Amino acid sequence: MYEPLEDRRQIITMDLPKKIKILELEKGLVYKFTFEQYKAPLSKKIPEFL
Repeated sequence: MYEPLEDRRQIITMDLPKKIKILELEKGLVYKFTFEQYKAPLSKKIPEFL
């Protein structure tokens, strides 16, 4: 893995044995997400509102 790019993507490389043909491999994209979660008490009026 290389250092993250400015847009937070990372470049990953892999060494393959010579018997594996690169053109026969399936290619795709991998997305990784992180998020922050916060908790807070809700008002008793919320269920009534919903």
